[in-house]
Amino acid sequence: MLQAKLTLPYGQFETMVATQLPFGKNIAYQLRCIAHAVDQERLGLAEVPRSYSNAFRLAQLKPPLLSVRERQSWCAPT
Repeated sequence: MLQAKLTLPYGQFETMVATQLPFGKNIAYQLRCIAHAVDQERLGLAEVPRSYSNAFRLAQLKPPLLSVRERQSWCAPT
């Protein structure tokens, strides 16, 4: 997704998403954000959730919140 966005001529990425992928531009945007976070090593590939919507939420976290997330469990029993 990142490579396609960077290499396709202006406007062609949206056309490709609409005609060649089984999802729309919103999901394509979320997947690009996740890939960017992994490329920047803000998220480790092994820790990316299988759910793209949850992975997108993690990718949107600012670095200080990501470090808190690493130290705590999101699903810790109360």
